[in-house]
Amino acid sequence: MSQQNEVTQDNVDQWIQWMQQHLPRFQVCFKDESRLQRLIGWLLWPINRTYMTEYTTVMFGKIYFPSREEIESWGPAQVYAILRHEFVHLMDAKRFPVWFELSYLLLFPAGLTLRAYWEWRGYTQTLLVEHELYGTISDDIQEHILRRFVNSEYGWMFPFPNWLRRKMRKLCQSIEAGEVTGPYPYKEWGRETPPLRGV
Repeated sequence: MSQQNEVTQDNVDQWIQWMQQHLPRFQVCFKDESRLQRLIGWLLWPINRTYMTEYTTVMFGKIYFPSREEIESWGPAQVYAILRHEFVHLMDAKRFPVWFELSYLLLFPAGLTLRAYWEWRGYTQTLLVEHELYGTISDDIQEHILRRFVNSEYGWMFPFPNWLRRKMRKLCQSIEAGEVTGPYPYKEWGRETPPLRGV
């Protein structure tokens, strides 16, 4: 799979600045520097042992990356994709105050949760970025996202992998056909967002 559009650190910085303009409370933070995040990591340890090292988290207008060292090792393309995903969560939290936080955090773990609804919106953005960067959406990224929904890390939020796989393939077809565009679901903001190099 060859990359179609290069992502630079400038792209990441421009996206962060754009988010700060539209989301006044927005900050980039790091879990290993937060007492609250360390406590959450300890509480989640029985079902998610990589919360502190592999996951980014949105909470109260902030994005928490695992650590400064981890974000440096990921590279601009991965960080950019994560920011695009978390942008959707931040916008949902702004549009649905209190309800987003409560429904995302408290209905966990459970078989069918509103967490799955919010994450589907975020991961739609992830699939859009994959298509924008590489011109296609790999089976690997689809299976990676599928595991997030059906495994313990997100509290078994939607334990129906076959149904979800079919839904995801249909979504990918819509993205590739140009029927779903970014930054979904806030696509009306698309003209404002900083362009990627090469787009």
